[in-house]
Amino acid sequence: MTTKVNLKQLKYVASELQAELKTGKLGPAHDMVEKWGARYLAFTQKRYLKMSKGGWAPLAPSTVKKKGKKKSGILINQGHMVKAGLKQGGHGNLFDYIPNGVRVGYSSDTPHPHAKNGFTYGEIAKANETGAGNLPVRTIFVEPDTKTVNGMHQDVKTAIAALGKKAQI
Repeated sequence: MTTKVNLKQLKYVASELQAELKTGKLGPAHDMVEKWGARYLAFTQKRYLKMSKGGWAPLAPSTVKKKGKKKSGILINQGHMVKAGLKQGGHGNLFDYIPNGVRVGYSSDTPHPHAKNGFTYGEIAKANETGAGNLPVRTIFVEPDTKTVNGMHQDVKTAIAALGKKAQI
């Protein structure tokens, strides 16, 4: 008995995957990348809320005094950085398709509605990420956890299976 692999179909899957990732062409790979971005934002939003309750350096006494009786967390006042910045489609969100992936984060084009001097979501995030001025470093964007990575791996398998089905493998 002889068994052969039809490399033409496998080459089709590889070329479609590459084309979608490189150009942003709509299809299974594009869907995969969009899921990656959404998964990472969900992970980051959940982590942000957790860190705001005591995982980051505490607020300065002067900031606590300004907040008064408000019990909002660290880097949370009105919730704009979480609700608008870490939600796909939110007015402070960055969600750009790039060759072979997606770039997510805070927009450097959109001013935060309560920021002094018209600072954008991106500028506020960067100041906290780097510890600008008197701010302690409060890292927002980190490597995703195992659960998020495993979900991303499943997204890859789903995309390849969809392309394989299209190629009749």
